[in-house]
Parts: sequence; structure tokens; C-alpha cells
Amino acid sequence: MERKSIAKMLAALEGIKFEPKELVDNWILLTYDLPAGKVGGAARYQFLKQVPKLGAVMHTSSVYLIPWSEQAEIAALQVTKAGQAFLWTAQVKEEEKQKELTELYDSTIKKRIDDIYDRIKRIKEHQSKGEDRPANRMIKKTGELLEDIVTAATRRNSITMLSQAITLYKELLKLNEES
Repeated sequence: MERKSIAKMLAALEGIKFEPKELVDNWILLTYDLPAGKVGGAARYQFLKQVPKLGAVMHTSSVYLIPWSEQAEIAALQVTKAGQAFLWTAQVKEEEKQKELTELYDSTIKKRIDDIYDRIKRIKEHQSKGEDRPANRMIKKTGELLEDIVTAATRRNSITMLSQAITLYKELLKLNEES
């Protein structure tokens, strides 16, 4: 991971309007219905690999949520081209349901952020033992996971999530320099 990663991440944020909202009322739902077997398994793998990169979180089996934005809708449409995946947009009218979905989304992203903190601890442990190969592999993968968090933070318009991601990026860069 290089210093270019933060610059690349910040450049991606350029031009994105940040309008923090306590509750999200407009959502994209990505659904998929893939057959069992080898072909369905391969398509499912590709779908599940792509949805975190969109900032999507699982709502129920085969249903993923993304806070609506024009950029999110365009990105989600690309995923639906892979096969039996469908994009739906929904406006949630009831405030209680808005709160429920927003809390589900935020808690899932928070868990991903916590997982990255744990990965950074493990990277430090590997480095302290002189285990550079696993540390370097983890640094690379952790950088990819952080990019997904940045995407989720921008979809959610969450300054808190974005701030945490930047803090984690800095920590990861420091670890990368030490290895």
C-alpha cells in the first residue's frame, strides 16, 4: 500500500456532496436469485465479492441495502448486468422503519470498521515477530477493505465513518512503511 492510496481515496471523494443525514429514507435494494450448482455458485461468488465494494450491506438472504445516491445507483446497475441480480429503489415513509434500516446499515459498517482495527492489531503482531510476508498480505487486503468502508461512508454521507476510515488508512500506511 502506498501513499497514493489516500490521495486516490480523497480524489474519489472530490465532487461528492456530503449532506449528513440522521436517517436514510431512500434506499437501493439489490436482490439476486441464482440457481444452485457450479454456474450459480460462480455467479453468487462474483455478486458477493462486488456488493461490499458498493457499500452494500445484507438486509436478508439475497437482499442488500445501499443508501440511494446517483453514483450508487449507477454502480449497482453494473452489478446487475452479471446475471440474475435486480436493482430496486425504495423510499421508506415510516420514520420507525427509516430508523431500523439506518441502524442496520450503520451497525454493519461499524462491525466492518471494528474488523479492520482487529486486522491492524494482527498486522502489528506479525511485524513484531518479524513475519513480513503475512503482514504484507494483510496490509494489502486491509487496504482493499478500507476502500469499501470509504465507499460505504460516502453512500451513507457519514463524516464519522469517513473520519474513522482516514484514521485507519494513516495507521495502515505507517505499518506499511515499517515492513
